[in-house]
Amino acid sequence: PSPPSPPPPPSPRPPPSPRPPPWWEVNPFPPKWPTRPPSAPPQPSLIVAEIVLEGHNAIRALAGVGNLTWDENLAQAAQQWSNQCTWQHSSGNFGQNLASGSYRRVTDPLYGIYLWYIEVCNYDFSNPGFSEATGHYTQMVWAETTAIGCGYTWCGA
Repeated sequence: PSPPSPPPPPSPRPPPSPRPPPWWEVNPFPPKWPTRPPSAPPQPSLIVAEIVLEGHNAIRALAGVGNLTWDENLAQAAQQWSNQCTWQHSSGNFGQNLASGSYRRVTDPLYGIYLWYIEVCNYDFSNPGFSEATGHYTQMVWAETTAIGCGYTWCGA
């Protein structure tokens, strides 16, 4: 009798699929901002409104809550507050997230959204609710929130 034949070699494993970059590293919107600080404060453009709205809705989708809509009245109130260049929350009856930074970073609204979002790393999902460490994140994903508006002001150096 002949000896048994050796088993066939194992099939090679397929190469791992490349991981997509994190959402905050991919900006699907081309930059629309000037390369130097403007002489007059720019008003939020429709592009900025779209970026802010879509950025928030992407975060809300990750959290399993519904999309926001753009509210021009909220945007006007936010712009009026922003024009004062006061680095504190207003006393209005709505939630706020504030962002500031160097000219290079503040021109990309997704960067501010990313900074608010990464607070999710500190969020206690076993004890949901507001905390100082995650206030910006919870503001973004609060299920009862249905609308958003934003303001932008160049306050100078």
